[in-house]
Amino acid sequence: MSFDVSGHPSWSYAKITVTNKETQDTFTESITPTKKSELTVYQPGEYWIEANIKEIDGSAAKHSMCMKLSR
Repeated sequence: MSFDVSGHPSWSYAKITVTNKETQDTFTESITPTKKSELTVYQPGEYWIEANIKEIDGSAAKHSMCMKLSR
């Protein structure tokens, strides 16, 4: 999975957490506007994805979603 932050034009940092719904295995990655990143997930299943986004002005936003991955 690769991540990009859109809809937040003045963001400075984001922490992305991906959690397997069944096993609770968690993967975390941080990105910035100049540092992109990818997480490799090998197990199919349902995952909760949470993004904590920090704006340049210091405010924060939290977004989450559920995604089903299959092989």
